[in-house]
Amino acid sequence: MRKATIFNVAVFLLLLASLTLLTIAVALPKGVLVDRLLTEKGVDLIAREVREDLEGIDLRNVRIFLNSEELAFFERLSLRIGFGGLELRGSCGSGHAQLAMSWFGRGSFSAEKLGCIRGVEEVRGKLSLEEGIRGELSLRGVSFRGVELSALDLTFEGKRFRGTLNYMGMELSGGGRIRLNRKDLLSSEVSARFSGDVGTLVVSGKLRSLRAQIQ
Repeated sequence: MRKATIFNVAVFLLLLASLTLLTIAVALPKGVLVDRLLTEKGVDLIAREVREDLEGIDLRNVRIFLNSEELAFFERLSLRIGFGGLELRGSCGSGHAQLAMSWFGRGSFSAEKLGCIRGVEEVRGKLSLEEGIRGELSLRGVSFRGVELSALDLTFEGKRFRGTLNYMGMELSGGGRIRLNRKDLLSSEVSARFSGDVGTLVVSGKLRSLRAQIQ
């Protein structure tokens, strides 16, 4: 399994929210504007096939890059625009994910057997976004910053989160805080500590450039 250079799952979840808001312009259509906005965030989206209709846009064989590094691959991404807001669905293999954003800034995310993210074998969970993040997220086969985790289970409680992880066959528990930046979600800040018999895993920094270290 390839090692990721960033905490890809956390980045991916908030990146999906950003992509949903930005790609609304595609359905108008204003593809050039969307491309420029994504590029300003260091995001590149390459699709082999693009189909547009009155309700939204469908992309096939989509590769998502962040700062020139591949973050995710989807066999299909579908954006739909309705009176209530925006809905983004993605799938690869037997896994799928869905993100919904209302016009009032509320959102929800769900994933089942999602294996589209680089450095993560599988993602499951349900999250809601209002003033903070609430819900549960389970990851399997995580690799980032040279740290290999067989499992990571998190519970989000607004601005805080707690959970357990499995590192080298040992369980570590702990939690931390996430400070959302709604103007630039990838600049949201995270600080967390997970401790156990093998030591302490410390994670800190902005989502676009998280640092992880075993102490």
